[in-house]
Amino acid sequence: YGLILVLLSAVLYAIAGAFVKLGHVEGGLPSTELVFCRGIFQGSLVVWGLYVCKDEKQQRLIWRPFGTGAARKIVWARGVLGGAGFLFDYHCMAVLPLGDA
Repeated sequence: YGLILVLLSAVLYAIAGAFVKLGHVEGGLPSTELVFCRGIFQGSLVVWGLYVCKDEKQQRLIWRPFGTGAARKIVWARGVLGGAGFLFDYHCMAVLPLGDA
């Protein structure tokens, strides 16, 4: 089961890379706009998930989206570094040949 999910993930990532390349070459969209559109889509899914899920005290996670205490700094750092990683990844897919990116 896990191997099928890894294969599916690789196929979907390749399709996403092709669409990024298509959006950059054919549509003339810069990689920052592509990352922004992806962020809007992913952010809406995350907000929905935070609203639906509850913690061990049966409180919705939407009221504390970044955690509490020391975890808050780690979550912020992970968000900043992850966002920069996506920006660099999409930039590479946009400007490099797809086989090299």
